[in-house]
Amino acid sequence: GGGSAGSGGSGGADTDAWAVAFEGAEGRGVEKFDAVVVAKGHYDEPYAPEILGQRAWLAGAESGARTVVHSREYDDPTQHAGRAVLVVGGRSSAVDVARELRGVARWVYVLEKGCQRLMSVGECTHLPPGAALRPDGGVEVGGELAPGPPVDDVILATGYKYVFPFLDSEQLGLEFGPDARFMEPLYMHIVHNRRPSLCFVGIPLAVPTPVHLFEAQARFVAAHLCAPFSTLAEREGWLEARRAAVGERTQDLHFLSEDAWNYMRELTCMSGMVGAEYEVYQRRLAVVAEVYADRVAKRPQLPWGDDWFRRCQYTVDWEAGTWQVSLPEEAQQSGTDVRAAL
Repeated sequence: GGGSAGSGGSGGADTDAWAVAFEGAEGRGVEKFDAVVVAKGHYDEPYAPEILGQRAWLAGAESGARTVVHSREYDDPTQHAGRAVLVVGGRSSAVDVARELRGVARWVYVLEKGCQRLMSVGECTHLPPGAALRPDGGVEVGGELAPGPPVDDVILATGYKYVFPFLDSEQLGLEFGPDARFMEPLYMHIVHNRRPSLCFVGIPLAVPTPVHLFEAQARFVAAHLCAPFSTLAEREGWLEARRAAVGERTQDLHFLSEDAWNYMRELTCMSGMVGAEYEVYQRRLAVVAEVYADRVAKRPQLPWGDDWFRRCQYTVDWEAGTWQVSLPEEAQQSGTDVRAAL
């Protein structure tokens, strides 16, 4: 069924119950709660920006001859067999799509901000930011035509918007920016600054190990709702500092990456875990971070590279704080370095 949530209060107060309206097989109803926790994720509504030259490129061929889709719609590489495909993005989805397309598509281009210079390997081309489509299908970088045939298809692995249609965003004072790439006002990426009985789990991006982050956020939410420990001034101060840190790149407001480890430690500490229990937690998280770093070191340097690193098996001794890794057979046969691979 579906549902929606709104608060009966107005302004900065957070004293009223939450009215949650729902509809299901047994009909409609409304129930009241003291707090609402939104933990639905944010991978529903694709973010599909227009890339440089896209309109002229689409107009340069017969209707339907060239396509632009989001990676959410991608299913099978054979749909692009024999075609030249431009993948836009550099994170997990883009890498997975590029790897599957290699050897199936006629040519694979990957355009991502992590690329420093134009480079081609075999039937794949790595494109830096600023690359633009031409009406004839070619890809131009700084006035130079990139190697490869005319692009037939574009796959946008460009992430998702923050969309919560069941919340009365206007009444609740939630803001998402012009492209819905961030949401405010949230304290610690979790608590609504002015309505602290509204919390969110799973908002951050670029999270190394999601399960550990969700656990830390859930612990924080539970402690916060049982006995709130932050003031409005503290919450607003945290958000202002976060805005200053990302500057004009507001889409990075919830971007964590390597900062995620300290973020999880901070959440766990703020939730009330102290003493020996917290020391044990820190040691375990340090081991998780080491294993994750080893996995990252094994990733291919090029987005279409082999993903054998995903098939490594890790064994951890939590008491000793040590771990071992077993490489997959294909990596062992090729004599791959256990710490890094191109």
